[in-house]
Amino acid sequence: MFGWFTSKKKTYDQTWINDYLNQTFKHPSKTVIRDVTFVVLDCETSGLQSTDEIITIGAIKCTPKELFINEVLDQKYPEIDVGKSAEIHGELSSKSEATISDLVQELIQYVNNHIIVGHNIAFDIHMINNLLQDTYQFKLKNRVLDTAQLMMRLDPVFFERSIGGKSMLHLDDLCDNFSIEIQNRHTAVGDAYLTGQLFQRLISRLRGRGIDSLGQLLK
Repeated sequence: MFGWFTSKKKTYDQTWINDYLNQTFKHPSKTVIRDVTFVVLDCETSGLQSTDEIITIGAIKCTPKELFINEVLDQKYPEIDVGKSAEIHGELSSKSEATISDLVQELIQYVNNHIIVGHNIAFDIHMINNLLQDTYQFKLKNRVLDTAQLMMRLDPVFFERSIGGKSMLHLDDLCDNFSIEIQNRHTAVGDAYLTGQLFQRLISRLRGRGIDSLGQLLK
């Protein structure tokens, strides 16, 4: 799938892999949600099949009260034919000069052992795991939260109505529902920023229903 490593293999310093894998990813269930830093992540890909490739990854760290806009991850992956993809991902006018090994290391060190948040995040995680498996033979160990699933917990009627209408809880629909101004849509960093705002609103509503700890949130 990823043709970046079909040439002669190189040996890289993999200390950072051990540093990542040897961490604990079990967060104490009694931890208060407001004290947790999350990583909100989004991938833009060349398509929606597992054989497609990652074009960009964007991520932003946040708490339920703050988005850390000075700690944004903004990655563009090399060796991508940007022709068709540029029609959607308007920022892609050139290929990245960064190496895959450097980008993967940067990504892993950024997400660290934080809980990853995303909107309909399963496909993004699948694509990242494909990349990690192909390059370094490991996968993400982070806990993951999906804002679409959090919306189901908050408002099952809205969720069922959306699924029935085949909107699949699009990010645009939920941004409208929560009065979030849509900017830089269909860019990885832009979608991560929108999802971060959505996540904060969902957490605020869920906390209003008595969900205050990570154990309650992650169940």
